[in-house]
Amino acid sequence: MRGRWFSPDGHWWWNGHEWRPAAEAVRPRGVPFWILACALGLLVFLGVGTCGLMFTTTRSGYTGSVSRATGASSGVQACSPRPCADAGGFTVLVDRVEWNYVPSAFFTAEPGNQFARVTVRFENHASNERHADPLQFVLKDQQGVKHAITSAGDSWSGVNLTPGGTFGPRSLDFQVTKGTTAGALIWTPDLRDHEVPLA
Repeated sequence: MRGRWFSPDGHWWWNGHEWRPAAEAVRPRGVPFWILACALGLLVFLGVGTCGLMFTTTRSGYTGSVSRATGASSGVQACSPRPCADAGGFTVLVDRVEWNYVPSAFFTAEPGNQFARVTVRFENHASNERHADPLQFVLKDQQGVKHAITSAGDSWSGVNLTPGGTFGPRSLDFQVTKGTTAGALIWTPDLRDHEVPLA
């Protein structure tokens, strides 16, 4: 060590005034080693405990979300009046379904198709602001084919609903295979599909 002289046998060192045991020259100064070791162990323990708590909380919240999504997708709805779907307090209600909707002459369906119009309303009973948008919907027909939204005369833009807010009625138009008379409205406001059976 710089500034320290050890005896040839390595058992002693000169501190500038006297020869002292070599063990004193290498002993850590300041905070005793056992205190440092205990502090490090405590930090590791707290870190592992915090991570475990965060993981458990995250998993619990995620499982709850999956349960709600699964229930909605399987047709089990915690809302009324039906048909409707609930996304954590944010609700869409279906007022009317017209499977063979006839728009004005300016709009014509592709050959072999017909227009279907679904009229919906939104209610926000959640504690935070939610977004209602026509692009959140597809219509699944009897064959399981999902049809994207189209325009058959009425169109609207997405809006944000503050807690307690309502919006609608608004129309959703789709082109489906001619002869379709049943299906399901699929609503995805929160990255999960919420299925509303339609007859």
